[in-house]
Amino acid sequence: MRRLFVLLALLLTFPLSACTGADDGGTGTLRVTLSGEQGAKVGYPFTVDGETVGFVDGWSLRFDEVVVGVAALRLRAGDGDEAPLDVDHVVASLRVDDPVAWEREGVPARRWDRVGYALRAPSPGARILGGVPEATLARMRARSARRSTSGAARPLPRGARSPSSSTSRMRSSRTAARAGATARLASSSRRARARTSR
Repeated sequence: MRRLFVLLALLLTFPLSACTGADDGGTGTLRVTLSGEQGAKVGYPFTVDGETVGFVDGWSLRFDEVVVGVAALRLRAGDGDEAPLDVDHVVASLRVDDPVAWEREGVPARRWDRVGYALRAPSPGARILGGVPEATLARMRARSARRSTSGAARPLPRGARSPSSSTSRMRSSRTAARAGATARLASSSRRARARTSR
């Protein structure tokens, strides 16, 4: 499983001259979308472009909840230039949708090679995206957890197709295998995150 369930999808729209590489000082709009990708939405295994992504030892994993707190977005170019971005702290549910966290006008139109962000436990003033339950927020705040996931891991039925050993995007489910036939996963603390992510 990926160490992190957050994918920042950046969309910059600029004047045509910026797209051709001319540095004329143009600006564009930055839209930042948070996503847990297919793994958070449909679980493992899943198939994309004919490639199965799953566990080599025949387990399935379905999430009931994938919540993450994100703050401190940074854009940097290869030449050291930075885009000053003032973003608020958001806490988002990634189980169903890919919520838009921020949209900023006036971002310099150029190639941004390095995108950075910080995960942060929910603060009282954090903006909530995607209907995060209050019980989840309270649990994350109490544990200073930056993310919370829960779901069920089960062995695939006999005869069900699991990824072959030649699949390059395989995941390890040794934690699920040790937990028994049906494992209830809850990783809303740093210690639990280390236990459930490999």
